[in-house]
Amino acid sequence: MKYSQNNEQEIVEAFFNGFVGRCFSVGENDGQTLSNVKSLIDKGWDAVLIEPSETAFNKLIELHKDNPKVLCYKLALSNFNGEADFFESSEHLGIGDTSLLSSLSFEETKRWSKESFTKNKTQVSTFKDFMIDKLFQTFDLISIDAEGVDFLILEQINLYKTKTAMVIVEWNSKNFNKFDNYFKQYSFKLHDKNHENLIYVSTLDRRKFNS
Repeated sequence: MKYSQNNEQEIVEAFFNGFVGRCFSVGENDGQTLSNVKSLIDKGWDAVLIEPSETAFNKLIELHKDNPKVLCYKLALSNFNGEADFFESSEHLGIGDTSLLSSLSFEETKRWSKESFTKNKTQVSTFKDFMIDKLFQTFDLISIDAEGVDFLILEQINLYKTKTAMVIVEWNSKNFNKFDNYFKQYSFKLHDKNHENLIYVSTLDRRKFNS
């Protein structure tokens, strides 16, 4: 079954080529719609999934309720800790989806003038504070789909420490050099890109990564 927005799923599966590891997804929504990691979870990967929308999160935990290898957390990641306004979108694709365009950034919602948003509150954490005392500290794949705060999350992550082999991050065709410079400092190279996402992979030998 196809989950991802473009051909991310095919690229991920070809890269890991049967390897079973651990993934981390920020903005996982309902766990299926436009997911970059669901096909890996289906193949037995461990997963840590982040989703701030209550509606989407309820679907997410229902989806994975019988899978002890999947940990789900209801909050948003950004570059601060506390409570913040969260602008939650309604159905977007016309398939019963929810919250796909939701964001901490009010400016980001202005891209979608024909969509409706409801302002709620959500808990927010930095990546560092979220990771304190967590069972998993390394991730073979990281996916970030956070509607306008993607780079704020990405730049907090030390990809050497997380031993990551591949990162998929939403960029919406903006600020490529900023993303590229971040990845270069961790010995990553561009593997693929589309209008929505950049896919970078480590140039180090990490595909047998955390065995």
